[in-house]
Amino acid sequence: MLQVDGRDVRDSSSPSRLNRLEAAAVAEIAVRLVKLGYDPTKIGIISPYAAQVEEIKRQLRHKGFGKG
Repeated sequence: MLQVDGRDVRDSSSPSRLNRLEAAAVAEIAVRLVKLGYDPTKIGIISPYAAQVEEIKRQLRHKGFGKG
């Protein structure tokens, strides 16, 4: 486990939540694993919140990973 201080935010049009600092930390860990030689197709990231999943995907795209 990794403690990341951040703030959950929620769009008023959706019950889903996201935490940008957590998403950035998760994306950075994934990038580091790939740089260490891990197969990116074998790395799984899960979240119960759709907005958090989308933010993680956005962070990964920003770092050059994932689908454009």
